[in-house]
Amino acid sequence: MGEWVLVIFTVALQAAVGLLFWTAVTKARQKEFELKSPVVVAVVLTAVAMVASLGHLGTPLRAFNALFNFGSSWLSREIVLTAAFLAVSAGAWYLERRGADEGTKKASYWLAAVVGVCAIISMAMVYIRTVIPAWGTWYTMVDFFLTSFILGGSLLLVLARANKETLTAVAGITDGIMALV
Repeated sequence: MGEWVLVIFTVALQAAVGLLFWTAVTKARQKEFELKSPVVVAVVLTAVAMVASLGHLGTPLRAFNALFNFGSSWLSREIVLTAAFLAVSAGAWYLERRGADEGTKKASYWLAAVVGVCAIISMAMVYIRTVIPAWGTWYTMVDFFLTSFILGGSLLLVLARANKETLTAVAGITDGIMALV
């Protein structure tokens, strides 16, 4: 399976972060937006990403050793921030399910989005700090964020459509990003 697990990890996490980012933006702009499934989908995508990433390790049971270099290793930061994103996203889902007030739910979506953005930055830095010349540019960072915004926005639109919601702002922005690419 080798590199495929990294593709699954990377794309699933980017989609989850983009989905929560667009959910936070939409909740801030549309008062009547009541779609509950995006947070659950983001949690599931992140869990799938984390399980897939274990397939790339030589000894998955020693994965915790990667955490000890947080101060100097982008890979360690990526692992910690991905786990933090999963925890904060699950917390947002919990608040949503428990009927927390709108302000608390919005804050939890934004917190998850910020932690997710940090996870994507650390993920991109793992690739940028490599010996492969094509990856060692800032285009890698741009590509990772474009993937996140396009996939996340597209996922939110699909989920909204399934629930008969209209999200014209997200559709317009996502279409604009895809047109630029």
